[in-house]
Amino acid sequence: MLSRSLLAAAITLTLMAQAQAAATATTEQTGDNNATQVTQQATQGVSATMIQEGSSNESYAIQIGSDLTLSTRQQGIDNLLSVHQEGMTADAVVNQSGQSNHATVYQLPNDVDQLSAVIDQTGQGNQSFISQRNASVSSARSSQDGTNNWSRIYQTGYINGISVEQIGESNDVVVNQSWGSNGNILQVGDNNSAELNQNAGTYVSTNIEQNGSYNSAVVNQEAGGRWYGGTVDLYQQGQSNQADILSSGAWVDVTFDQEGTANTLKVDQMGDNMDVTGFSEGNNNSVDIVQRGSYASLDIAQIGSDNIIESSQSGGVYYYSTTDYGSISQNGTANFASLTQVSPSGDLGANSAVISQNGMSNSAVVSQQ
Repeated sequence: MLSRSLLAAAITLTLMAQAQAAATATTEQTGDNNATQVTQQATQGVSATMIQEGSSNESYAIQIGSDLTLSTRQQGIDNLLSVHQEGMTADAVVNQSGQSNHATVYQLPNDVDQLSAVIDQTGQGNQSFISQRNASVSSARSSQDGTNNWSRIYQTGYINGISVEQIGESNDVVVNQSWGSNGNILQVGDNNSAELNQNAGTYVSTNIEQNGSYNSAVVNQEAGGRWYGGTVDLYQQGQSNQADILSSGAWVDVTFDQEGTANTLKVDQMGDNMDVTGFSEGNNNSVDIVQRGSYASLDIAQIGSDNIIESSQSGGVYYYSTTDYGSISQNGTANFASLTQVSPSGDLGANSAVISQNGMSNSAVVSQQ
């Protein structure tokens, strides 16, 4: 007689349901090397619950119809999970606990409808992938607690929202969003990186918080021309952090807070009514600000020694005169600050530049053209 563990290892379970009304499926497996596949197609009320406990298990789900709901849980090592939902109003919740897990959620509405996906992973070497296409409202959340995790989220549609939380070392996240979008990324640990791309058909917002060492953040917000842009809030704490922010459009704002040593920040803004506000605290920090357009404003402060601020404000492609304001404050020793204001029309009457330095061996340059 085969033992229970051998029987569990040999089981491959497939459930299929096709109906005109509702479809419900529940699977539960305990052991190693198991595989579950659930395929459902119905006009409404499609739901499935899938549970696996063990190692090297695989779970697959396909749901087609409307009111799609899926809840899955895997506990063990080296598990694999894939979800495909196609229909109106889809909701998927994935929970994985263990090491070297993989989770993929793909959602596509029949019409511009609502999509929701959640992936929670605990362990080491986990991967998370969420794709949501052409929805009217979509939300995605990825939570990873461990080491060497990475997360990828892709959203297209009208109103998108993402939330990514990574706690551990060597984490990585890449997010691509279009139209009205909201992005929140939290990374706690070492050697983390974050990349967020937003095509701002309408107003968007980004919030990135990194607490650790060797963090890197890249943000691209693109609206172009006179279309509404968005806001970027950046907080980095640690050493050798890097941030590169590109934003374009009207009414674009960047707020930053960098605390530590040898941090660098680059901000490139183009459009109308631009604003950069923030401060860095520590030594050997560098801030580089470029604003191209009309009605640019910056207010930057640094506390520490051997810090650098280089900034410029000028009329851009769409604008031939500027009304710009720049304020820079540095408190410490051996700091350098520069501010350049350029108007293509030569009308500088409305431009204003203020640099304040407190300490020894500091230098400053102001150029207005």
